[in-house]
Amino acid sequence: MIRAPLLAAAVVLTAAACASTGTPPDTGPESPSPPSPSSDPAGITSQEAARIAPVAPALLTALPDTGTVRLTWPSTGEDLAYYQCLRRSPDGQWAPIGQTPPTRRRCVDRNPGSGSRVYGVRAVSTSGLASAITESRPVTTG
Repeated sequence: MIRAPLLAAAVVLTAAACASTGTPPDTGPESPSPPSPSSDPAGITSQEAARIAPVAPALLTALPDTGTVRLTWPSTGEDLAYYQCLRRSPDGQWAPIGQTPPTRRRCVDRNPGSGSRVYGVRAVSTSGLASAITESRPVTTG
């Protein structure tokens, strides 16, 4: 019962003290100050950007066609050197089957062999860093 009046009195005294000194009440630890703005609109230098791997393509579609498999994927929207197209072997290793310029987001495997295949594509930056591999659903060929 005595707590409520004591709490109210403490609030009134704190408010009165702050009003008389112009000092805001202590609200605990201060939040960190925001980072200083960079002269680069991206917030990083070009040297720092060169050390960041590109984003992987969001989706890879593999469609079997007569004796081939056609791969297509959407753009990553980044400045790239090329896209690398891959086929996974039965032992799980990735083997390159081609590369395309960044403006051409399609590739054809002209020698897919027969059986179930999984394909992959990854983006490669101008500094040589590669994204993670985006995998297709398995396709059956032959």
